[in-house]
Amino acid sequence: MPRRSRSISAGRRRSSLMGGRRRRRRSVSSCSTPDSYKGGRRRSMSGGRKKRSSSKGHKTKSKKYPPVNVNGEFKAYDVAKKKMVHIKNPKLIKIHSSRGWRAMIQGTSPASGNKVTTFVSTKDKRVSKHFH
Repeated sequence: MPRRSRSISAGRRRSSLMGGRRRRRRSVSSCSTPDSYKGGRRRSMSGGRKKRSSSKGHKTKSKKYPPVNVNGEFKAYDVAKKKMVHIKNPKLIKIHSSRGWRAMIQGTSPASGNKVTTFVSTKDKRVSKHFH
């Protein structure tokens, strides 16, 4: 027996015979880009939750501090050699997070030549003079 192609009406009839509810399809304009936003729920193209943009008119000023050469010996983990190494040519990088300032020491590993980093306390004697 040849296989018949499913028509739209056959699908509708089958769902109504089985007692299933037909789902209403959303129009494209209600769920696409913010350009077509008309006051309803904002949705992204993927259908996930749309994050609201923070365009309130104010921008936070972020200062970029250049790395500072630091005296002292610092240790960091070299991933390539799988061991702790002394940092060669250490530089202090100030990072401002939501909880305050962090001090990161960055330099090169003498074993592999890769860039290595470690975090130190801002109250560390070698670093504290750069934080006031």
